[in-house]
Amino acid sequence: MKLSAHMQRKLHKKCRICGEIKPLTEFYRNKNAADDKRGECKPCEHAYQRNGEYNGKTEPRTGI
Repeated sequence: MKLSAHMQRKLHKKCRICGEIKPLTEFYRNKNAADDKRGECKPCEHAYQRNGEYNGKTEPRTGI
C-alpha cells in the first residue's frame, strides 16, 4: 500500500540540526510542539547531551 504525500509527512519529520528526514519514532516527545515532537532527532539530541553542541556549534537552549 502506497501512502499519499500527506500521510508520509505525518509519519516523518526533518531534523532541524542534521536536516535528515526521519520517522517520528526518531524524535522525542514535546507536548508543546504542534506535531507533539521535538525539533531535534534523538541522535542529534544525544550528541548535544554528550558534547554541549550541535554540529560543532554551541547553541543555547531555548525555553529553559
